Amino acid sequence: MSQVAIFNGWKVVINNDKSISVFNNGVLCDNSAAALREISNEMGFEYKDSWNTRQHGKNVVDEINKRKKKGGCLKKLIKLLIFLAVIGGVIGLIMMASQ
Repeated sequence: MSQVAIFNGWKVVINNDKSISVFNNGVLCDNSAAALREISNEMGFEYKDSWNTRQHGKNVVDEINKRKKKGGCLKKLIKLLIFLAVIGGVIGLIMMASQ
């Protein structure tokens, strides 16, 4: 089963044969290695010039998915904080109204 990661209009696919396909806004890139370097630079992700395309592609996919997972946790935390702020506001209103 292939792995996929999406970042800012880029789609990086690790195919079943472990080859790498990179799409930019839905268009297959002719040069996956150059596209992976561009994605890494956009992400601020350090890569090694010694990596081949398969290594670079796997590392980029892993990094994108890792960041998404962290971002998901952050979104949940923000929602919780907003919820608590709303509850705090409601409690404050109830207390003011009861005085």
